[in-house]
Amino acid sequence: LPTVAPVVTRVERYAGHCRCCGGTTLAPLPEGLEPGTPFSGNIVALAMYLRFVHQVSYRRLSRLLLELFGLAISEGALDAAFRRGKPRFDAETSAILARLRRARVVCSDETGIRIDGRNAWNWVFQNDEVVIHVVRRSRGAGVVAEVMAGHRPAIWVSDLYSAQRGHAEAWQICLAHQLRDCRYAIEAGDAIFAPRMKALLLRAVVLARRHRGLAESTRREYRRRLEHALDAVMALAPTNRHGQRLRRRYGKLREHL
Repeated sequence: LPTVAPVVTRVERYAGHCRCCGGTTLAPLPEGLEPGTPFSGNIVALAMYLRFVHQVSYRRLSRLLLELFGLAISEGALDAAFRRGKPRFDAETSAILARLRRARVVCSDETGIRIDGRNAWNWVFQNDEVVIHVVRRSRGAGVVAEVMAGHRPAIWVSDLYSAQRGHAEAWQICLAHQLRDCRYAIEAGDAIFAPRMKALLLRAVVLARRHRGLAESTRREYRRRLEHALDAVMALAPTNRHGQRLRRRYGKLREHL
């Protein structure tokens, strides 16, 4: 790899001592070189991008910056730079939350992560305009209540986890999760129920992408056809246990599909 050398700016400040009053006046720092991290905003932004978007660990990030850019930045210095930069995101975070708390449709999910050797949960809330990640130690419904701050959207989209239910007027099962489960059942040997159900879900996804451009009467007709097709799928009698499990699930939750 070609050698990359960092551009280093050295600042020398001179002080003047007044013989009359005895005071000392220190020369001001140039704009953009105020006290704080010795690394520019571009470097901190790159480090943040690699750390929080690509999940590069502190140890690997420190080594990467040294080997690629000749920047010797310790793990502690990286953490301090990130903490100093955090308040700059507060206004944007508040704006995202404000828009989310006015949304008619909210989609949510959560996944486990490890912080300091302990279990935690990375919650994600989004609609077609904004997305926000919230990390908490809890996987309970209280996290949803904290983020939504009393707002109750018209539709909540999530998987089947109980803490994700009851936060809106209507609940829509996340079809992406169901497509994953159907694929698993197919790969596990179900050739009766899961393939037909997967095809029906994919048809619903395609129609959802077009629904804004369809007339109300056309949407009602498509829904009627989907309901009729779902009747035919639910009438199947799978012999594979994974297919049977899915059929029982959708028998109970059909109104939320």
